[in-house]
Amino acid sequence: QPPKTHRHPDALAQPETTNVFLITGSDEETVATETAKLVRQMAGDKPDPFLFDVVRERDGVPVAETINQVIRSVLSPPFLPGRKTVWLQNFSRFDAEGTKDVQTPEAVALRTLAELIAKGVPADIALIMNGPGLDQRKALVRACKARGKFMVFDRPDVHDRNWFQTMRDLVSRCAADKGVTLPEEVVCFLVEVLGTDTGRIGCELEKIICFAG
Repeated sequence: QPPKTHRHPDALAQPETTNVFLITGSDEETVATETAKLVRQMAGDKPDPFLFDVVRERDGVPVAETINQVIRSVLSPPFLPGRKTVWLQNFSRFDAEGTKDVQTPEAVALRTLAELIAKGVPADIALIMNGPGLDQRKALVRACKARGKFMVFDRPDVHDRNWFQTMRDLVSRCAADKGVTLPEEVVCFLVEVLGTDTGRIGCELEKIICFAG
């Protein structure tokens, strides 16, 4: 049973800013980078352990229990004044939600989490989830689209006529995150060298930064 909680009425109101985030995609490097950036934005560079709850899959722990741990944390008010960040980190079993008629413990837990998000996560909680296997037709994704933000970062496909522009945008965004503005000819040169290997963007930018001092 969900724990009984006591919150100030303002905390139960619909937050003015987005406080639910679901991140996925085949570009694992970008997913990891964007998730880490979001976590820093929500929890700060040095998160207060009393306002930061990271939930990970562990050997021997059922998938349903991992999801229920997230649910319990979302339903529990912050121990200290301020907003608590709950992070379901690198979760690999989003595909366990299945169809509506699937009644496995993990499917029920994921749909329960979707229902909680659909009703509205309290304003004093920020919920961040990332991992593969998300189906946009399922309840969890639909709830996050309606009440939060759903982000997909897929690796560019060389068979897509827009792959070069996509990589240019990725390189420019990654450079901006590092506080660097690159000339257009440098961005294009990097894309020609990298192709669609997004995992090398950060490393190549660090080389340029070091070279330029």
